[in-house]
Amino acid sequence: MIRGPILPQVREGLWPLVASRLDAIEAGLHLLHEHIDCGASQLGPVEGLLRDAGGAPVLLVVAADGDPLLPGRVLAALEFAERLGPSLAAALPAAGFLPGAAGRVLVVGSSAGLAPLSVLLRLAPAGLSVCQLEPFRIAGAEHFAVRWLVLGRATARESSAES
Repeated sequence: MIRGPILPQVREGLWPLVASRLDAIEAGLHLLHEHIDCGASQLGPVEGLLRDAGGAPVLLVVAADGDPLLPGRVLAALEFAERLGPSLAAALPAAGFLPGAAGRVLVVGSSAGLAPLSVLLRLAPAGLSVCQLEPFRIAGAEHFAVRWLVLGRATARESSAES
């Protein structure tokens, strides 16, 4: 029997999987808003604005295969997080951000989806966290492991989740 890939290969397909498993990627992540324009609308929106367990804002970017705008979108999100992250608590009081907490960018994707970020991964700017989803099957059930490649202000850990 031929089976397709466990992880969807396009952003629109990967985002629902990631959004439904945020806690498997990093404990305490909470989705606040979807499709955030970081001021670089020609690059497209980032997938979500999250709050982490410490109350800091997190911009989540999904890295899918064949996305030529990914590096630009990640850089725009990093600039947005650096510039506005500490003031988002006042700008969005209902979000529950810790006042003054620095923002960061979390990029989630498959190895092929993350390939356009190779230079950025080597530079590892402050505020950038990147994890790769590694799919596998056990007894017919599909799972994925999370492998951290770059840790901005996050804690290193590996996790596994059923998908």
